[in-house]
Amino acid sequence: MWCFVSRPDSVLLEVELGPKACGQECLDKVCKKLGIVEVDYFGLQYSGGKGTDSRPLWLNTRNRLSRQLDGPPPYRLRFRVKFFVPPHLLLQEATRHMFYLHLKEDLAEGRLTAPTNKAARIAALIAQAETGDYDCNNADLYASCYPAYLPTWSNDILSAIAAEHDKIRGMKRATAEYNMVKECSELEGYGQENYAVKDSSGVNMHIGVGPEGILLMDDDLNTIQR
Repeated sequence: MWCFVSRPDSVLLEVELGPKACGQECLDKVCKKLGIVEVDYFGLQYSGGKGTDSRPLWLNTRNRLSRQLDGPPPYRLRFRVKFFVPPHLLLQEATRHMFYLHLKEDLAEGRLTAPTNKAARIAALIAQAETGDYDCNNADLYASCYPAYLPTWSNDILSAIAAEHDKIRGMKRATAEYNMVKECSELEGYGQENYAVKDSSGVNMHIGVGPEGILLMDDDLNTIQR
């Protein structure tokens, strides 16, 4: 059977498996294709399932794919970072690259936020990683790589990104990606997944699970208890 596995940058990987294959077999094949040895940081997600909403769910890698996924193959899965750690613990460039792609997606979709000055630094590192050294004639570039969650775009923001980008002239792509992951690892909510719940009185709350442990938050994602 076939599985189509998407990376955070929407690149699609085709994986062929036996009819009784478990999730771990699929994950191992994906990591092999990507040259990743540090498999334990990653997982596979699927959308929905019996009795669930459309929120991505983590595949149980110990169980057969056919027992977790609805319908016949080919199955469509998402390859994502499951366990976030400080970037200095990542040994492979391929692993760091996937952390970079995942965090870039989280920024663009608003799951991870940063104050403006920090976001300008992050955007400059993304620009350096993906287009190289600062070019004063390429202003449109910054708009495309600046985190989409910011409510407005202004010349001041553009100038801040350009200034940060100019400071890192000559930085190699891999170094820029590592530094971007490092900047993101210092943000509140790094690697955290939030789940909507209700307390015993029926009040909406969220539980956050991430590198910092388990957080209890109100409906506006303000921390109540660690």
